Amino acid sequence: MSADSQFQTLHNQLIPEETSSDGGQDRNVMSVVAGGSEISDFLILVDPPSVIHQGTLLTIEYHCRDPYVVGVQLKVVTCTLREVIMFHRWWPCGSFGEPHVQQITVQLEDRLAYRPSHLNRISTVVESAELLAWIVDDPVLDSLKLDIFRQSAVRVSHRVSLLNPYDRPGKPCTDCLSWWMTIEMNKPYMPVCKVEPGEYDDRMI
Repeated sequence: MSADSQFQTLHNQLIPEETSSDGGQDRNVMSVVAGGSEISDFLILVDPPSVIHQGTLLTIEYHCRDPYVVGVQLKVVTCTLREVIMFHRWWPCGSFGEPHVQQITVQLEDRLAYRPSHLNRISTVVESAELLAWIVDDPVLDSLKLDIFRQSAVRVSHRVSLLNPYDRPGKPCTDCLSWWMTIEMNKPYMPVCKVEPGEYDDRMI
């Protein structure tokens, strides 16, 4: 059997048929790309979520060997930040044998996880987001930096979304509050916008 035939057989075994609501093929769920890596290396996001929030559990199934490493990232786009990695975990492939399963808990920055409040004064609107998972050779990991996904031989991508700021939960209070902050917490929170440059009439203030 040729290498192309082997890859197609492996691809058919690993990637289930997904049907979108309009009856077409849903290509947004999983994808596997094999390049310079061995044909037996693979990577799957198992039941990938459609919405990412604080504490989302990701399940990654993979098959590779050391010195390769497996990684997962969350890339977001906002009105001020373009293609920024906001979450990143990686770990060694381990011994070559049966496929491995790794579970990762997503930890978001406060501005992406919680609604605006006295405890979280900055809450960022996310325009788009994407989960990225990859397998690369350990020695090149540091040199690739943000371009790891594009240069990896085996990779998976999945578009996701984050909750709008006022749909997010409030940030839990873990510290002992001062008397002043206790009073503030009982008041409705009113976000204060930055002063915009330009002329204004001081009689309106």
